[in-house]
Amino acid sequence: MKMKKFASAFIIATVALLAACQSDDVKEQSVEEEVPQPIEVQLEGPAKADAGKETKWTTTVTQGEEAVTDADEVMYEVWEKGKKNDSAMIDANNMEDGTYTMEETFDEDGIYYVQVHVTARDMHVMPKEEIVIGEGKEYAEEEETLLTVHVDTETATVGEKTPVVIHVTKDTIPFDDAMVHMMLGEEEFEVTSNGRGEYEAVIPFEEEGFEQVTIHVMDGDTMVEEHATIKVSKK
Repeated sequence: MKMKKFASAFIIATVALLAACQSDDVKEQSVEEEVPQPIEVQLEGPAKADAGKETKWTTTVTQGEEAVTDADEVMYEVWEKGKKNDSAMIDANNMEDGTYTMEETFDEDGIYYVQVHVTARDMHVMPKEEIVIGEGKEYAEEEETLLTVHVDTETATVGEKTPVVIHVTKDTIPFDDAMVHMMLGEEEFEVTSNGRGEYEAVIPFEEEGFEQVTIHVMDGDTMVEEHATIKVSKK
């Protein structure tokens, strides 16, 4: 009789343990499945145009196979080569079909850049295109530089402030003079430089799952965009 009771208790304990393990597996799987699809942004416009002639620019925003018609913000930035600090910001026209447009007229010959800043679904993407107006213009030769960004932080804990750390190099040398922005969704966080190319922003992660931090690193006209996926777990 005692043997039967012991066997029954053992079976019940085993079943309970298996159920608990399966429950943990389901929770782990559900967290894994929460990774959002990135938004895709395609910027289209003419490669050449005449001075004084209107040009049309179209940005198509998708997430998977879905057209993103409700982007939080889409703005075009326009500047002449070598004059990024004098750029103009222009609101896009939402065509409500996943495309966002702008018309722009360039008054003088030269080389210009058009960059679109898209914030949607808690992500930020900013592709850039070049356009030559008229015969273009001679510019002082600029040495091409290579900026690279390495993200050190991969995990965080719910409810805790986590330092998101990156390292920036310019032509393989640690670079301390970059302009760095870090954003979680639409919220931007203060970035500090720790020297030797290391930058960090302290970000509080409030929800379990995967969060995408958008990082912009700029040096003059050169800009690198990086997306860091942080796995956020409970304590």
